[in-house]
Amino acid sequence: MEQAEIKATLEDAVKNDTLLKFLNDLDFRDIRNKDSLIAEELAYLHNNQILDLNEQLLKLTNQENNYNSSSLTFAYCSVLPKLDTTVIDVVNVFVHLKDEELVYGDYEQAYFLFCQQNLDRCKAGLSFILEQPENSYPLLANTIMGAAKLDSSWVIEQLSTLIKHESAGIRLQIYSAIGRVSLNDLDMPSVRLKLLESALNIETGSSEKSEIFRSAFLIAKQTPILWPQAQLLFEQCLQKYEHLVIQEASYLAAFNGQDLPDNVVTFLIPYFKNTTPAQSKTLDHLSYFIINEINGEKCSLVEDLLETLLIKNNELKVSDFQHLDHELVNERNSDFLNRIVTKWLLIGDVQLCCALHDVITKGDRDLIELSIDESVLPLTDNEFLFLVRKTVGWLFYTPNAAISFLLSIIPHTKADLKTQITQLLYDPLLLSYTGKGKDFLTKKIENADNDILTIINQLLSDLERYQADFKDIKNVKELSVSQKEVNIYWQDFEEKMSQSMSEARKGSIVDLIATTQTILYGNDVVTPSALGNKNQRIKNTMHSVRYSYEMPKMSVIDPEGLDIMLRVFRCERFINEKDA
Repeated sequence: MEQAEIKATLEDAVKNDTLLKFLNDLDFRDIRNKDSLIAEELAYLHNNQILDLNEQLLKLTNQENNYNSSSLTFAYCSVLPKLDTTVIDVVNVFVHLKDEELVYGDYEQAYFLFCQQNLDRCKAGLSFILEQPENSYPLLANTIMGAAKLDSSWVIEQLSTLIKHESAGIRLQIYSAIGRVSLNDLDMPSVRLKLLESALNIETGSSEKSEIFRSAFLIAKQTPILWPQAQLLFEQCLQKYEHLVIQEASYLAAFNGQDLPDNVVTFLIPYFKNTTPAQSKTLDHLSYFIINEINGEKCSLVEDLLETLLIKNNELKVSDFQHLDHELVNERNSDFLNRIVTKWLLIGDVQLCCALHDVITKGDRDLIELSIDESVLPLTDNEFLFLVRKTVGWLFYTPNAAISFLLSIIPHTKADLKTQITQLLYDPLLLSYTGKGKDFLTKKIENADNDILTIINQLLSDLERYQADFKDIKNVKELSVSQKEVNIYWQDFEEKMSQSMSEARKGSIVDLIATTQTILYGNDVVTPSALGNKNQRIKNTMHSVRYSYEMPKMSVIDPEGLDIMLRVFRCERFINEKDA
């Protein structure tokens, strides 16, 4: 719409008391756009006393059902810096909207821009807010910060005075203002940091300490020379290991980690190690922190953190860290995954090995390939054998990962140990996974060196003889089954499956949201549908869907023997020759 048309339409809406409907029918971008003609005209109507926007906002209630009241609130935020109104009226509007739970848009930022235009607004607003209930306190910090470019001495004076206020709500706002206010000239950042230090000497609440922590971070971020002083303040904030303060520290490390010096990150890590599963928000922050550090190739710090958290908390799983399990199996993080697999299997701790098992089995089992991290070398024969047995025990159900890891170990071992590893590759891995295992080894032939190629050929040859021997079993009369018994078995199996499906349907929510269609013949489904007055039949051809998963054959042939072997491999402890 053109400006003249917008003006006329708005004036009609004001006269007919349909302003809310008009704004609600507009595209959201027409209201929030920086050069919005709607905002310009609303400001014009208000400033010329044709429309009182404050009065319109004060009429809103959360019981409004006809139109979405957020459109008017967003419009008010857009025009607020241009309005000719008193700061008291603006604060009253905010309090009303907050009481009605209708604070949409960036009201506080709009209020900051409003105060920034006139020092008297800041002074009047501060005096008024200090006399009001707590629901007006969120505007306090912006009231003071709005005067930063107008009178910096007045700002420092108010911060120094109100930092001692008896109300914790007001002090929280002052701590926030100290960190965010745009006073970076000369020694102003140092003065602001000293204000926080003086406040920390008397504060005991964890909420106040976490706000001081954040503000100290913002000051040091703006003035990097102050990081040493900020770190001392961090240490004082974290002295009692309060959960809320550690949560704030983890948030800053997760989402502002690129602004933290390495020595500060190293300083914070020991505090993060005391996180428990009950601290869900801190764990969420640490998830992002760990992922960011891995992607930033700063793996050593978070490797130790993740390892400590898993060992100290038996109920904690890798899946409790948001998206971490997916990141670990991502190809770009293969070096980090190889490192923790090698290190944690050598440690042998059940909690760490369970974490590895969960990560690798949750990923695409056919695509994950592992190799030993050579930074742990050299290893003794006993250490290699311990690592090999742990690999078989914990990675047995991901054959490609287990086989690739064992093949990567072979070049670093002696002849007799190569024989033992080859035997474990054959039994239980290759005998259990004659499909996937054989396919994987065949694929590896192309790029294998001579030593590995010899072992692969030996394994495939042994497997071929084993399968040939198995085929001869059908000729043993005592082990054969009659066709009648086979038919009886499958008939019984089908009856049990049908019965279990019928039981599962009882009380199922599917019956409440879907109708049952009976297919009489063929492989087509015909569904009647109506479009207006026209009825039609839609025919859909059904397609078969198949999913296959190779079960380990040794779990059928010798289930008890396999189970005992895996349990022993998983639970055995490493005996150091020096301590034996």
